[in-house]
Amino acid sequence: MRAVLLIGAFMVSLARCTLAWASATVTSINIQSGELTIRFSSPVSYTVYRYRYPDQLVITVDKCQAPQGIHLQSIRAPWLESVKADPGVNGELRLRLFLNGNYRPEVFGLPPTNQIVIIPGRVESSYSSATPPSPQVQIQPRPQQTSRSGKTNIQRPQLTPPAPPEANQEPSPKPEVSTQPATTERPNVSSLRYKPKDQNSGTLLIDLTGAVRPRVFYLDTDPNRLRVVVDLPGAVVNEQTIQLREASEASGSAEPASSPQNEQLAERIRTGMFQGSARVVLDVNKPVKFSVQTQPYPPRVSVEVTASEQPSAEPLQPPPSAEQAIVRPPWLQRQLQGLTVVIDPGHGGSHKGAIGPSGLLEKDVNLDIALRLHNLLTQAGVNAFLTRTNDVTIGPGARPIMANKLGAAVFISIHCNSNPATNRLRGTETYYHMQQPTSRSLAACIQRGVTETAGTKNRGIRSDSIRFPRSGFAALRSAEMPAVLVEVAYINNPEDEKLLADPQFRQRVAEGILNGLRLYIEGQQE
Repeated sequence: MRAVLLIGAFMVSLARCTLAWASATVTSINIQSGELTIRFSSPVSYTVYRYRYPDQLVITVDKCQAPQGIHLQSIRAPWLESVKADPGVNGELRLRLFLNGNYRPEVFGLPPTNQIVIIPGRVESSYSSATPPSPQVQIQPRPQQTSRSGKTNIQRPQLTPPAPPEANQEPSPKPEVSTQPATTERPNVSSLRYKPKDQNSGTLLIDLTGAVRPRVFYLDTDPNRLRVVVDLPGAVVNEQTIQLREASEASGSAEPASSPQNEQLAERIRTGMFQGSARVVLDVNKPVKFSVQTQPYPPRVSVEVTASEQPSAEPLQPPPSAEQAIVRPPWLQRQLQGLTVVIDPGHGGSHKGAIGPSGLLEKDVNLDIALRLHNLLTQAGVNAFLTRTNDVTIGPGARPIMANKLGAAVFISIHCNSNPATNRLRGTETYYHMQQPTSRSLAACIQRGVTETAGTKNRGIRSDSIRFPRSGFAALRSAEMPAVLVEVAYINNPEDEKLLADPQFRQRVAEGILNGLRLYIEGQQE
C-alpha cells in the first residue's frame, strides 16, 4: 500500500513539473498557399536554427507541449519535405522542418506570439547565409618557440575545416497537403502619403494596423532609378485598401500620391509584397539621405528624405574622427602589440566567389590581401592567424567559430564586391553584424583606413541586415568579438578589377586595414 502511495505521489509531482514547464500547446499546424502556420494555445517564445545535414529548419519553442491529434505526416509543400516534433529539455519542444531544395525560409512572429508563420523565401545557392550546424573545428594548440634572445615566437596553428555531420533519419513519404484554412494576424499597411517640405526634402508616412520594425535602405544600383525601400517584416499590403495620398501642409490639399509633381524630390510611391512581407518603394529623382522614426500607437513609420551628394544606405555613419566616438568592448586592450587577430580570406576551394570580366577570381584576391595583412600585423607584434592559407573550402559559418576558439580580439573577413545588375558601381564597403556597436565602430575605422590609404571610393559602412534582415552574414553571425566584412572593391567593374589585379593596390589595401585597426585599438593612425 505504501509503495502505491509513493508511486502516486511521484506521478503527481511529475505531472506538476510537466505543467510548470509546458504552459502552451500546439493547437494546429496548417499549410495554405505555400505558407506554414503554427498556432499555440498561449503566447510562446522560440528560437530558430538552420542545419545543413540534412537541410532542415529547427524551431525550439520554450515551455510547450508536443502537438496532440495533429497528423504531422500530412504537412507538406514543394519546399517542405516533412515535419517532426521532438520533446526537448525543461519542457522545450523542437519542431524540425526538413526542407526540399535550397530554399531560405523566413519565420514571422515577434515573441511572445500565439502563432508562427513560415514562408519558403527565395532559393539560395550553396554559399548561404543560413545558420550552419555547430561544427567541431579541430585546432591544434598554439605552438610557442623561444629564441636565444628569450623572445617568444608564436606560430600559426593549422586550422582544419569541419567535416559535415552524418545525415539523420529519412524524411517521411509524401502525403497529401492539409486543406484546413489558415488565418493570419499580421499587421496591414492602412495608408501611405508623402508630405513634401520643399523641392529637396519631404517625409514618407506609413500607417499600419500593428507595430512593425522597419528595414529602410537606399538603392542606387541603377543611376536612372534611384529609390528608398522600406521593408515591413511580417506586415502585408493590400492595394485595394491603401489610400495613396499626398498631403500638402501649405495648402491643405490632398491629391493622389502615386505620381507627385515633377519638381518635388519624390516621383512615385509603389507598393507590393517581397519575400512574404510588405514593401514600400519611394522613387526619387536625386540621391538622398534619410532618417527613420517609428511610433507604437497609432502604429506609424516615418521616413524623412533629404537630397544629398553623399546618400546613405542604412543610414551610413560617418567614420569616427575622435577617440571618444569609438565604441570598444571593456575587455579590449588598448595597444596593437600582443593583440590576437584572425584574418579571414573569403571563399576558397570550390567557393570561387565573384569573377571579374577578365577572369580574375575573388578567392585569389582575398587570399593575397589576407597574406599581406598577416605579414604587416606580424611585423607590428600582433598574434595574427588565418582561417585559410591556401585554396581550400571552408564553410562561412565555421570561420568565426575558429576566431572564437582562438580567443581573438578582432575578426576581419576580406571579400570583393560584385553586382550582377550593373558594372558601374565602384568603391569600398564594410559590413558589421546587425546593430552591434563595437563591430560598427570597427567597420567605420577600417572603412576609413582602406579608402584613405588605397584611394578607393567610400561607399560607407552597412549592417549585414540590409542583405539578410533576420540572420545577417554567416561569416559574422557567430563571432564573439568585434567582427567586420570588408568588400574591398567591385570585381565585376572593369576599372576596379584592374586595381584588384595590381599587387601594389592589394598592398595598399592591407596597409589601410592595418591603419583602420590601429585607429580602432589605439585611437590613432600612422
